[in-house]
Amino acid sequence: MLMKKISIPKANSTSSRGSDECRSTWDTILGLDFNLKELTGPIPSSLSRLTSLTVLLLDTNNLTGPVPPALGNLVRLRKLYLGPNQLSGPIPTSIFSLTSLVELGLSGNGLSGSIPSSIGRLKRLQRLDLNTNKLSGSIPSDVGMLTQLTYLDFSANQLSGSIPSSIVSPASTSAISTKTNSPGASRLQYGA
Repeated sequence: MLMKKISIPKANSTSSRGSDECRSTWDTILGLDFNLKELTGPIPSSLSRLTSLTVLLLDTNNLTGPVPPALGNLVRLRKLYLGPNQLSGPIPTSIFSLTSLVELGLSGNGLSGSIPSSIGRLKRLQRLDLNTNKLSGSIPSDVGMLTQLTYLDFSANQLSGSIPSSIVSPASTSAISTKTNSPGASRLQYGA
């Protein structure tokens, strides 16, 4: 099997066409779809140089390590899918400064820690998939501020406590899954 890694050259690197042309080429890329490409290794922070990016799909690969906080610099992103992979560590709070996000998929990784309350900043979010990770703690009430959600999946984590009533009303979300959370802790309760 051929191992593949993502590499983004530095914008100021020399090329036969000159660094300004190289820089302008990287600045015009709107989307990257590396779904099912057998990518390995960490997600490079250098992806944050693609400042015009609106879609980043790195799902269903073998990427490892943490989610780079530098991805929070991709302020035009509307879709970000990073799972399933083998990513680990906490979800960087910088991801929740991507206020243009409409879809966020981090499922099927080993992400740990709590869901940051800054998730409430993603006002445009319609799809949120955090299933099959190692997330723990309670679901922050700030999730209730995501009034555009139509799909929400927190299943197969280690979450406990109450699910904010503002996200369980049929008017706000058409699909919610919290199955198989916290086998050793109290079960999630709806409507707190």
